[in-house]
Amino acid sequence: MENGKKTWVSHPTKKQLVLVVVVWVICVGLMVMAMTDFFRQSLFSRGNLVFLLLMVTSTFMVIGFCLNYLRSKLE
Repeated sequence: MENGKKTWVSHPTKKQLVLVVVVWVICVGLMVMAMTDFFRQSLFSRGNLVFLLLMVTSTFMVIGFCLNYLRSKLE
């Protein structure tokens, strides 16, 4: 980082990483259950496109968060 500030996003601790991953898993699980009417309908229907994009985006954000944790641990 340019200014040298260590934020919880750029330098997360193990506790923060676990919290973010657990919240992400719960949220994605609840979204899948809501989108599929508790697994009675297909996940990949046209009406679920916005929610699928939201899940994919949040997945990439969590992966980035995990990579930030690994980078900060190697420093």
